[in-house]
Amino acid sequence: MTTEILRSMLYENILITNELQCVILDETHYINDRERGFIWEEILILLPKNIKIVCLSATIPNTREFAEWIVDIKNTSINIIQTSKRPVILEHYIFPYFSPGLYLVTDKNGSFVPKKYNEVFNKNNLKKKKDPSKYTIREKIKKIIEKIFKIGYWPIIIFSFGKKQCFQLLYKLKKKKFCEINETKIIRLFFTKCFSILSKKIVTFLRLNYIFYFFKRGLGIHHSGVLPLIREITEILFQATLIKVLCATETFSIGLNMPAKAVVFSSLAKFDGQNLRILNKSEFIQMSGRAGRRGLDNKGIVITVIDSFTDPKKIEGIIRGKTEPVISMFHINLNTILNNIRNKKTNDVSLISNSFFAYQNFLFAIKKKKILNQLETRNLQLISPFDLTSNYLCKIW
Repeated sequence: MTTEILRSMLYENILITNELQCVILDETHYINDRERGFIWEEILILLPKNIKIVCLSATIPNTREFAEWIVDIKNTSINIIQTSKRPVILEHYIFPYFSPGLYLVTDKNGSFVPKKYNEVFNKNNLKKKKDPSKYTIREKIKKIIEKIFKIGYWPIIIFSFGKKQCFQLLYKLKKKKFCEINETKIIRLFFTKCFSILSKKIVTFLRLNYIFYFFKRGLGIHHSGVLPLIREITEILFQATLIKVLCATETFSIGLNMPAKAVVFSSLAKFDGQNLRILNKSEFIQMSGRAGRRGLDNKGIVITVIDSFTDPKKIEGIIRGKTEPVISMFHINLNTILNNIRNKKTNDVSLISNSFFAYQNFLFAIKKKKILNQLETRNLQLISPFDLTSNYLCKIW
């Protein structure tokens, strides 16, 4: 179930919550999300102390701080199990707008090599850049896909941050056939069985034949605008490696165990509901982590297409792979206030005081107090603006 449903059940005191023994929260780093992060915090606060909690995440660097907060609000011990090693090493390549080729920017162990990256963006390469209008990003991605497919690096996920962009990339690849004849027959049989119950009118209305045109070529699309039934079929075919190339949005990397051999980023810019911004490190790690299948691949391939509008220094920081610490986005909204009024066991004050937001601010205050104490012990005094001017005048005199 979603976190929103569990939160509603806890507020409404539904009996099933009394029978719970363990709650597993996947993608716990979403506590950092501006819109939905506070829901994770509310769940962790509201869950009874007798219920065991398992938090899963690949991108929480301040794990100890997060664990200590749970210990503080639940008054119980907690075990931290973490590893910094990937089961499959990733090779990062960049495809700059001014170059027709790929550049490897990591070593054998998957560690970022700044020297290799800086060589790509030296002055000589920038002078030789081509006109983007003659060599579009979508054409570059098409060439990349064809090249890595020939080598055998498939299935491939192309991450694009927009439904329209996903379709445009899919349309660009439609002439290329990625499936063999036997695989096309299996897809046709599976597709026919799935929609045998539906009438011809519904099939025509849903444009299922148009979708099948892409499926039989080994192409797929996955985003929130696609019908749930089509998304499920896409996931089944992708797991069976019958879909070789999948155009997807960020949602495909969340809560779905669908690894691939290679991952391609069509861009690193996304619209977050308010602004167009560059991906943060956690988001990049989450999506690039889909490359490399455990037990099947020796390495995973990550290719990042860089356009002329993106600052190379920002991209370097993202590819380095060190995630930002998780910061609480806890806030009280109207829905929370109404839930607390209805449920007399909780109130706004207890939620705020037990939140991760309050805990982080408490730690911040302690750090500041230590700094102030150190300054006092050293007898450091702040110089007033008058003292500065008088000293300056003395020097002039």
